[in-house]
Amino acid sequence: MFLVRPDFGLASVSMMQLDQNGFVSQAAAYSTRIVVVVATATALLWCHLFATRLGMYLHNGGSTMWHEERYQRIRGLLKTFGQVSVERITSDLGVSRETIRRDLLELEAKGEILRVHGGAVLAGGEPPIGVRATTRVKEKRSIAKCIGSLVESGQTIFLDAGSTMSLVAEVLAGLSGLTVITNSVDVATRIAGTQGNSNGNHVQLLGGCFQGELGSTYGAATVAEISRYQAHLAILSPVGVDTAFGASSFVLDESEVARAMSANARCTVIAADYSKIGVRSRVGYCALKDVDVLVTDKRAQKVKGMKAIARVVGQVIYA
Repeated sequence: MFLVRPDFGLASVSMMQLDQNGFVSQAAAYSTRIVVVVATATALLWCHLFATRLGMYLHNGGSTMWHEERYQRIRGLLKTFGQVSVERITSDLGVSRETIRRDLLELEAKGEILRVHGGAVLAGGEPPIGVRATTRVKEKRSIAKCIGSLVESGQTIFLDAGSTMSLVAEVLAGLSGLTVITNSVDVATRIAGTQGNSNGNHVQLLGGCFQGELGSTYGAATVAEISRYQAHLAILSPVGVDTAFGASSFVLDESEVARAMSANARCTVIAADYSKIGVRSRVGYCALKDVDVLVTDKRAQKVKGMKAIARVVGQVIYA
């Protein structure tokens, strides 16, 4: 009797009938071979599926969640919270830190997210101001120092809000006789001086609605107040700069403030480090042909699209 165990997915083979000469009939022999082949193929298939699943489990740090499922979960977290840490993603998805790092690298390569220190944000937006203040600080300081050399005593200057503008404010605070008009509380504070040492600079903080996270004002009242002034320079820091869209920001209200400052200044200076070159955000506010000076860092020279931008703007300075 030839028997294959049912728990391996095989049917039992009944007692082979012997013919008159004591030999197994040809038909029975063929049937036996077919059963064995089918049984072997079934077993190999199950082994393959098990090995694939096990490999995925080990690769994902002990999770059976597929790549695309994790990507969807990560996208959902970023849309909900704006910025999410690696620890938060690891905890929510139940996978290892190494797996999440690989996922973030893949999503960044697809252009869907931007990795920041300890986590990620959605591409096209801006990380929180606290994160921006600690990223690419060397490049931003070089840009700020260069912008300081463009400013002369007695000038009236618009400054919008942002981490780069805060560093520009530090440089301008060392100059004298400036009138600085800004919608940023941090910029105003740095130029005015916490000890009342303003070097003879006058700071005008624009009114309007208040945005707590960035520490800035915005809205129709802010834009209306900007139109009362005529400045020598509008120094602005966008989310991105590209040939088709010019200087752009992620938030409409911030873009409207920057647009008004540029429109009411004799000269528009854009401060943008290499990470912003070739980037297009949601709301454009200044076409490249209207940018008089673009101040960026030396790494921007190697960024795709920089040469095309340089052909359109009035002047490019590599800090």
